[in-house]
Amino acid sequence: MSLEDAWHARPQLFFKCILRPQNGRPPKNPSWTRGPDDLEATLVFFSTFEELKLPATGPMDRATTKLYEPSPTPILYVAPCELMLGRVPLYPCFLQGNATPTIPHKLQHLKASAFQYGIADAAAVDGRRGSNVYEVNPWLWQFGRGRPRLGG
Repeated sequence: MSLEDAWHARPQLFFKCILRPQNGRPPKNPSWTRGPDDLEATLVFFSTFEELKLPATGPMDRATTKLYEPSPTPILYVAPCELMLGRVPLYPCFLQGNATPTIPHKLQHLKASAFQYGIADAAAVDGRRGSNVYEVNPWLWQFGRGRPRLGG
């Protein structure tokens, strides 16, 4: 699988659950909770990031991927943990001199084409309501660090 086909997501909850197939046999003893056909699955509940599709203004814009968090309603999924690839180096992205790492109000007219599931800041100076914006650092992702991260 290529990284272009991968989703960028933020795990919210890791959990295990026991699944019983449709015609699965129940437990032999009524006090047991697991039957002989039951499957244990390790799952992750996660919210996704969407790609911010703004016109590139220079070589750095073409070399990096910008992501935003859909808001006000996040996009949520559940998937097996084995499908997760690892950490992605994300950094807050301050677009067009914006004081906060959110979608600026002046990009509101691009909502349909650039950030369909997000919102821009309000027109007021203190109107920080826009979707959070992040930039993927491809160099750190590709070449990594010489030492392990703290905590694992």
